[in-house]
Amino acid sequence: MIASAILDGTADMIEIMIERWVNRDGSTDHVWSLWENGTRIQIGNRHSDADNAESEALDFCRETLRAEPDRISRL
Repeated sequence: MIASAILDGTADMIEIMIERWVNRDGSTDHVWSLWENGTRIQIGNRHSDADNAESEALDFCRETLRAEPDRISRL
C-alpha cells in the first residue's frame, strides 16, 4: 500500500527547513518550519544554533505526525 502511494504520487512529502536569521543587532537565530506537500504546517521557536532547531523539529515531526521527514534542508 505504501509502495503504491509512492509510485502514483499520492504519498505525503514531509520536509523540515532550518532557516538562519541574522538580526539587526548582529545576533543569529535558527528557526525551523515543517512542510507537508509544499504547504507549511508548523513553525518552531528560535534557537541559537541549527542543531538545536533541527532536534526540536524532528521531535515535533515524530510526536505529532508520527513520521520521519523525507528531507531536512538548512537555508
